[in-house]
Amino acid sequence: MATVYCIKIAHLPDGINSEKLAAMFNIPQHNIAIPDNQRGPNYYAWVNGFLNESSATQFVKKWNHFKIGSGKITCKIADKISKVQCSRPPSMPRASGNGADPSSRENQTFISSTDSKRHRSLDPT
Repeated sequence: MATVYCIKIAHLPDGINSEKLAAMFNIPQHNIAIPDNQRGPNYYAWVNGFLNESSATQFVKKWNHFKIGSGKITCKIADKISKVQCSRPPSMPRASGNGADPSSRENQTFISSTDSKRHRSLDPT
């Protein structure tokens, strides 16, 4: 079974959504998960789907300490030993009246560290 790597991105601006992050990182939106009910300086997201450590490391090197708004984000490859589940449902924009359809969540494909059969790669190869 292949190991799928994921990255935790911390210190995000409060209220950012997966659509904005996907556009910024130039990756598929379904590879970004932002847990609901976050507030304050510890706002974070997961970027899933790296098929090898090298591609995950390249992402971290490119985006770690990148400035978004008035702060800098931090990127770290999730500890393979930890019990962290990298995949979570995608976030919906938090502003009301934005036309987001929560029912579209069920049609998303996600990657977990144990599900290598249904993965979508962030690797261009």
